Amino acid sequence: MRAPKPAALALYVVTTASLPEAEIEAFATLLDAEETARAARLPPRPRRDFIAAHGLLRLALSRACAGRPPRAWRFTSSAEGKPAPMEAEGLEVSLSHAQGLALTAVSRCGPVGVDGEAVASSLALPQTAALLSGPEEFAAWSALAPRPRVDAFFSLWTLKESLLKAAGFGLTRDPRIIQCGLDPLRVLALDLPARGKWLSWSATPAPGFRLALSVDARFAPEPPDARLGGNAAQMMLSEGTESVTLSPVPYAC
Repeated sequence: MRAPKPAALALYVVTTASLPEAEIEAFATLLDAEETARAARLPPRPRRDFIAAHGLLRLALSRACAGRPPRAWRFTSSAEGKPAPMEAEGLEVSLSHAQGLALTAVSRCGPVGVDGEAVASSLALPQTAALLSGPEEFAAWSALAPRPRVDAFFSLWTLKESLLKAAGFGLTRDPRIIQCGLDPLRVLALDLPARGKWLSWSATPAPGFRLALSVDARFAPEPPDARLGGNAAQMMLSEGTESVTLSPVPYAC
């Protein structure tokens, strides 16, 4: 069956904790020697996430460029570690993996960044929030009740990292150069070269996870298509995948 035409901005998500080993192996068969060697150096659980994310990226690129097999893709990497597919003019990519989650975004509408995290209260601590937040953000975060404070921490983290990835910096820049409001989540100010020219979305793709997606607003003609799938074949054909609801993040700058 022919796969439907991919969107100009597509996001693919897999929760890896429930995937059988055979599905991880299916993703692993798509990787090149360098990716395979990197995966082998990781502990077992991070290795599964890494393999799924990098295999998913290859599948997503082959959906965007029909006729090019997933194993055929080669990549360069920026100084900040952002991958770029070779011989794929007009395509931008971003990927993320963390404790049971793997995701990748493929864009035909300019620079893109995605970040996903497993929500863990053990990380949502004042000392980590202070590294992420400016004084006003930290004060607003500290005033929240315990459960909303955890949720806000990961909404803030993923939003800021997705923006920094889209801008090409990753975490080489201090996330506090982006200032956000928490209730509702919104961007108030950002000190980036393309200031005010970004679109962002936030989502809970599955219980216990948070993600954010950002793209250069100058080139984004339509909302992203976001899909949650359970295996490599589903992600290639988009059969049996579930739609992920993305909530737009307002900008006040």
